[in-house]
Amino acid sequence: MEETMQKKIKELMKEWKAYAKEKWPGEPFVEDGAFDYYENQKVKILFIARESYGEIDNDYVQEWLDGGIRSTDNFHSRLLYLAYGILKGECTYDDWLEMKCAKELNEEFGEKNGFSFSFINASKLNNNSGSTNVNAGSFFEFIADPKNQEFFLKEIEILSPDIIISGNLGDVGFIKPFFEEKSKDERVQVIDKTNKNFLHYELTLGGKQIPWLDGWHFSARNKYTFESFYKPICEKAKNIFKENKRQ
Repeated sequence: MEETMQKKIKELMKEWKAYAKEKWPGEPFVEDGAFDYYENQKVKILFIARESYGEIDNDYVQEWLDGGIRSTDNFHSRLLYLAYGILKGECTYDDWLEMKCAKELNEEFGEKNGFSFSFINASKLNNNSGSTNVNAGSFFEFIADPKNQEFFLKEIEILSPDIIISGNLGDVGFIKPFFEEKSKDERVQVIDKTNKNFLHYELTLGGKQIPWLDGWHFSARNKYTFESFYKPICEKAKNIFKENKRQ
């Protein structure tokens, strides 16, 4: 089953890359998708971030597996902590204190008896500007392109996550214009705007309703990992799946 999913993702990336190379000649294209054993998880988690830095026509998933991406930096360690906490249903401060460090979690990540998730960059065009800010020109062109929007929906549908967690994509216009205003069936509904650490959306795609939590940018230096990411998102996910009897 996972082999079929991975094959579909590879075929999609090949088609998408060809389109992007024609539309944005000379721009590096970064592939992404699911890590090993993603479909074995009791809850399939999809993370969506803004864009990658320093990747040149590479596969983000393979780059991580090959050790080319540091699991200990803010961005990637937060993904590991969140995924582990959500899958284990461990959200308290005591759970946090007892959790393994990111380096140790990374050793279990993508392994048969470990944990896994999938990953999408909102822009497949690499930000090679050297700036940590959104690569304004190509980024906004990329996410606004109707063909790319079709590709995004297809990738999410293939991955078929049980929950989506994104890093401050609402502020750059990825979520609402992409899925609601330009979709006749209004795929996204806003469920909760009251939490200061994330907005709760609900995405309807492929006959499935998927909770979507859009929080702070995963690299945000002025946010504390436990208070701003781990506890609020983990608790919300736990409550959602408890209501749906998934945990």
